[in-house]
Amino acid sequence: FNIQQIRQDPFPANPGELVEIYLRLENNGGEIWSPSFIMNLEHPFKLDLSSPSTKDYISLEAGERITLKYKIKVDASAAPDDYEVNFHIQAPNQFSYDYFFNLEVDDVTSKFDVAIDEISEEGVSVALSNTGKNTANSITVRIPEQESFEVIGLPSNIIGNLNSGDY
Repeated sequence: FNIQQIRQDPFPANPGELVEIYLRLENNGGEIWSPSFIMNLEHPFKLDLSSPSTKDYISLEAGERITLKYKIKVDASAAPDDYEVNFHIQAPNQFSYDYFFNLEVDDVTSKFDVAIDEISEEGVSVALSNTGKNTANSITVRIPEQESFEVIGLPSNIIGNLNSGDY
């Protein structure tokens, strides 16, 4: 087997949240009977209940490609780091391989405080503060349609980047 691609979404993973791992594999040998693909996780990771750790196939033809998806929960206490993960492939009486890859964890979330800044006959101005510890990039502010409230102009504005503590 050849692992052609490993993709992590989101990248990096956030502590306390789910991350999806996609592994694109190609059988670069002959036909394989009863292969199993096993994600072996240690702290700070565990598989989501909707994602089994073992994925079994009846057979895989030579040259056949598959994509495996795993949903992994990152422990809320996970420190920012690259964590090594073990992925095991086996087929009875044929082979058994361990592959290792890294999952990156970093707290990249940010928090915001939104308040009405000023009300006048011309309209309402809104204040947005980045109260989180990280810079927020490509911020878009949207005001949804509401009863008794009319947005004049575009319902959304791109304000760009907002450093921690900025407003």
